[in-house]
Amino acid sequence: HISTTRSVPNRDAACVSNSTMETTTTPTTAHSKFLGKFFWLCSFTFVNLLLMIFARITHSQLMQGDIEQLSDHRNNNGNDSSSSFRARDKLVFNHNPKAGGGSILDMMNDLRSHRIDIKDDTKLSKLLHQEPNRNSRNSYFYISEKNKSTKAIRRQGYIIGSIREPCSQYVSLWAYGSAKHGGLHAVMVNYYNNHTRGNDFKKSAPGNDKLSNFYGQDAPFFNTSKDIERFHRWMYHPLVHGRVGQRVKKIYSTTNRDDNIDGVDCYVYVEQFQSSLIDCLQKFEAQGGYIDWSTPLIASMLDKVNNNDDKGRRIVKKSKNDALGNPQVFHHAPCTTYFHNASFVQELQNGDEKFIFDNFGYKGCCSKEFRKN
Repeated sequence: HISTTRSVPNRDAACVSNSTMETTTTPTTAHSKFLGKFFWLCSFTFVNLLLMIFARITHSQLMQGDIEQLSDHRNNNGNDSSSSFRARDKLVFNHNPKAGGGSILDMMNDLRSHRIDIKDDTKLSKLLHQEPNRNSRNSYFYISEKNKSTKAIRRQGYIIGSIREPCSQYVSLWAYGSAKHGGLHAVMVNYYNNHTRGNDFKKSAPGNDKLSNFYGQDAPFFNTSKDIERFHRWMYHPLVHGRVGQRVKKIYSTTNRDDNIDGVDCYVYVEQFQSSLIDCLQKFEAQGGYIDWSTPLIASMLDKVNNNDDKGRRIVKKSKNDALGNPQVFHHAPCTTYFHNASFVQELQNGDEKFIFDNFGYKGCCSKEFRKN
């Protein structure tokens, strides 16, 4: 009987043993679960922090880096590449005085029925919707002669500017003032009407005390020997000297540096007015803008360009603003008439306008040739 009897386990002992086991293992399991949850929470927080930092850096690059990366603007006919920007359907014109601005305005008014003036960094879309029936297809934005391009404006709109060989721009500016027109002439009038202003200069040499000694007197071409002397005197006036270069830098550079003219997407060259203007409009359209090529002035200009007839603006009407003609011939003699002195030319080419000759590739004073690349 004893040899065949099986051993029966002590159930109470087993319960005690199991109870003891549960008591000794439960804290270890809970601790492991706590550490697991803590590690997962830390990992989740760290990943989210990294994502936030990456998002901020990316946003900063999008808002600030786009324009800085375009500092070399000497490719593609001197124009900035706009490939880094999102499509911009708003067309903006930044006016450079005596550099074809009036003719470009004629073209803009032919393209769009509404002009909206920009005076600061106000959002263009806000300006656009302040008036009923305005949209990006029937309106354009205008930066006047007294204002400048900014990074904020360029992010929102495609900016067209204009450039001109500096010597010829000075001649045009002087001849326009000789006809008693323009903002600079008005500034000079106030300068001489103010008896306490600029006395040191007015007394520095005979003739400096009279405005008539600085502007042409023999209309319509202002090309007599006396007028040429007046032009040279005018060029050294403190309100005039270096003005063209300083103005280009002021209105077209967001950093006011002459090696970073980054406030324009595309330049219209006065020397190849029609073809460079059409080129700018095509670039605007290619990046997402709208152009109605059937408007009368644009259609005529496009026809001339397609027929390789862009040897200057032809004489169509006697107006200083003529996108199809060449109004310069009505207001002054050729540029070389005034810039015939070699030392005078050299001084200008190495002065405040040097960066224009360098950056835009003009081959010299009064030259209509420039490096397109």
